[in-house]
Amino acid sequence: MQQAHSILILDSDEVFMQKMQKNLQSKGFVVVTATNPENVLLPPHCTPHLILCDMSLMLQYDTEFFRQLRFKYSQPTTQIIMMSWHCTLYDIRYALKVGAHDCIAKSISVETLGMAIEARLQSKVR
Repeated sequence: MQQAHSILILDSDEVFMQKMQKNLQSKGFVVVTATNPENVLLPPHCTPHLILCDMSLMLQYDTEFFRQLRFKYSQPTTQIIMMSWHCTLYDIRYALKVGAHDCIAKSISVETLGMAIEARLQSKVR
């Protein structure tokens, strides 16, 4: 039996985060959430397969936060998707510049989010 993929969601908007958590769990993902990097509580020896991170948190904590996020909560195969309400071309380029694998708009549908996550999880295997 294949283990469910784990996703860490970092977002200061608790309502949005809980909605995403519920939707992703209904698709079979194991989801851990936190409103800021200090509140992340991962089970021992658990490294998320994918991190969804609110871009405003990264900007609030600066790019050092992003480096620590990659160091503390991920492995080289962990995919990171930044999320932004605006998701302008600048946001996308900035996310890629600091090392994220993708940047998506928070307003996308659950189906589109699921496709973005599946694409990221499949690309890490290659």
